[in-house]
Amino acid sequence: MYPGSGGPDIGAAFSWAFAKFGQNWAVLVSMAAILVVIRILDWLLNSILDGGVDDCSGNLTQQQAAECVARVGGFALGTLIVTLVMALVSAVVIVGIIQASLKLTRGETPEFSDLWTPTNFWQYILVTIVFWICMFFGIIACILPGLFVAWIWQFSQYVALDTGPGVGASLGQSYRMVTANKGVAVLTLLIFGIAWTVSYWSFGLVGLFTIPFMGLFMSHMYRQFNHQPVAS
Repeated sequence: MYPGSGGPDIGAAFSWAFAKFGQNWAVLVSMAAILVVIRILDWLLNSILDGGVDDCSGNLTQQQAAECVARVGGFALGTLIVTLVMALVSAVVIVGIIQASLKLTRGETPEFSDLWTPTNFWQYILVTIVFWICMFFGIIACILPGLFVAWIWQFSQYVALDTGPGVGASLGQSYRMVTANKGVAVLTLLIFGIAWTVSYWSFGLVGLFTIPFMGLFMSHMYRQFNHQPVAS
């Protein structure tokens, strides 16, 4: 089907996403389950680190202080390494979910192997790094610049993963797509932000549904914003 002539239709994206999630829930939930496990492990590691810091409070002898420094340093280093590994695994899983969603918009069948056979992976990673750095400094500067970055570049990762252009081309295409449909783009970002927040603060358990669903929803909206057909 083709996007409506009246512009991007959020209702159509929701309906399509529900239908495709129901037809492909096994592979999509399996992918999202990895992110849930990572979220739980992250919480456990932070709890262990906090416990190590608490043990070092109060009046300590010189030897006890030295032992605490070594223990906390070990916890911190171990947590940093594990966090970096988790971040990489999370990126691979998210790429897999988005790739599976984009395949469905083309009428193709997603597979669990999409996790380790991503196309345009490094283009996606580079765009994501630039996106998050700009949004981070924008939020620090005055919050609104960060939100503006999130708004104009909300489809840049989909562009990068779908067609594999460079960072500048991906960001530029997202900017043009969003500014051509400003109001709908605001609602799309708001829906995505709410879904992400609910998923994060529920330890990712709700994410078993919301993460793959939003991948489907955003992929459909990406096709609409880009004036491309979507397989029914």
